[in-house]
Amino acid sequence: MSDNTTGAPVRAHKPNRAPRTGRLTNFTEYFAEEHDVWVRATTSAQVSINVNLGADNQTSFVVPATGDPYNLSQRFPWEAIKRSADIRHFVAGRARPKLELMTPEEAVAYYEQKAQRRGMSVEDAMLQAEERRDKLFSMQPVSGSTATPIDDVPEYAQPNGDNVVRTEEIVQARVIQLCHQVDVAIPVNQRWDARRLLEELEAIETSLSVDDLQYIVGHGRYKSIIRWADLRLKAKMTDGSAEETAILEDDIDPARIELHP
Repeated sequence: MSDNTTGAPVRAHKPNRAPRTGRLTNFTEYFAEEHDVWVRATTSAQVSINVNLGADNQTSFVVPATGDPYNLSQRFPWEAIKRSADIRHFVAGRARPKLELMTPEEAVAYYEQKAQRRGMSVEDAMLQAEERRDKLFSMQPVSGSTATPIDDVPEYAQPNGDNVVRTEEIVQARVIQLCHQVDVAIPVNQRWDARRLLEELEAIETSLSVDDLQYIVGHGRYKSIIRWADLRLKAKMTDGSAEETAILEDDIDPARIELHP
């Protein structure tokens, strides 16, 4: 097990193991040898994992929908994690998995890329993820992340039918709330800057659907935000450039906007 405070792994898979492609669902392979177990949520909702520690001692761990991987080995013994029916269910027992298993190498690579984008150390990026989770579940607001509630969400008629579908039915509420913070109706001195908006969008990136990204393209307003969403939209579907919808200039480093494999 790893005993450091940042959750960085101290063991890894054998170096000659071929890298996998796609989401990992082979439990026999993944748990063949002991290592740090990393998971992250793949939906817009948090996921609660039950872990049986034996002798009628059952506890749980909530994986927030931040897009960050979390090290379960920092909390639970290897055998308890390996036996967890919830992990198996949420990773491979559903048509749309709610959790993704990651190898220690993949988790570290994720935090290396995140640290590089944000100009911080890998350890600080991991610590920031843990602090964010702690604040989410202690009901404390994360610094700079409070979104103004939306009282009214516009309705749009679908061109291929008579039904009226509310935007919130196809776009996750968090996306609408975040884009609302840069709306033209928000006073300039209260409007979020591009960096603050991007920070929040990056936290939920893995849960964004095509509809979410299209909404950001149409309502993100900042040049870098629009390009960020447009690149990720193109990765999901073929579409034309949407950068012309940007209204406000910003100074975010273009390297942070690009897709990172």
